[in-house]
Amino acid sequence: MRLVRGTDSHFIGLCLLVVAVAPLYLFNLGAPVLWQDEGTTALLARQVLRHGLPFQGEGAESASQNGLETRAAWGLDVHAPWLQAYIAAAALALAPQRGTAASATDVAAITARVRLPFALFGLLAGFAVFFFVRDALAGEEPLRGNWPSTVGLGAAALLLGSTAFVLHARQARHYSPAALAIVLLLHAYLLQRRPSRWRGVYLVASSLFLLSTNDVAWLAALSAIVAHAFAVERHRIGP
Repeated sequence: MRLVRGTDSHFIGLCLLVVAVAPLYLFNLGAPVLWQDEGTTALLARQVLRHGLPFQGEGAESASQNGLETRAAWGLDVHAPWLQAYIAAAALALAPQRGTAASATDVAAITARVRLPFALFGLLAGFAVFFFVRDALAGEEPLRGNWPSTVGLGAAALLLGSTAFVLHARQARHYSPAALAIVLLLHAYLLQRRPSRWRGVYLVASSLFLLSTNDVAWLAALSAIVAHAFAVERHRIGP
């Protein structure tokens, strides 16, 4: 049984929407070159490829910013959670390593590959918003029938069409993974109302995803969820 009527047609519409806006996220990712924070992500990613962990590096390969010391005693970077470094490392593993002699074309190709997974996370956030809004409104008056899916599609369009979101999603930083993780965490919390053997796993996994992406956003989201659970949801969340 479908949770919401009309989901199939609206999901097709969502896929068409993502295809339509994809050029905004994916076109010309190789320019301009990585800016300071993105460069930090790439340098930590290089350390991940070499050592398996995001060491801060030394000299020209140091990932410290503005002269700030943000490394642990054993050399690991502690400025931000590490997931973005591993995402960029996975992208760099596919890029040719030419060293300092790389041509401008090589630099643009490497830059685009580093940014690509973050742009894809931005597009995935549109899907997450659709399902979250649809499920949040399912069964609520007066939004019955196809309305929850329609509103969910509209919410996804607003997010994916946002200039600010496109700008941030095109950067090799935690912005788009964190946005996706926040929506997934809220969706997992919403589904705690419904009986499912996987609802706890979903909640823990999405929470860990956000924590490994942006610890400040994790703390804020978790605090809001706990406050809401105690104030509103204690009688509605299932056993």
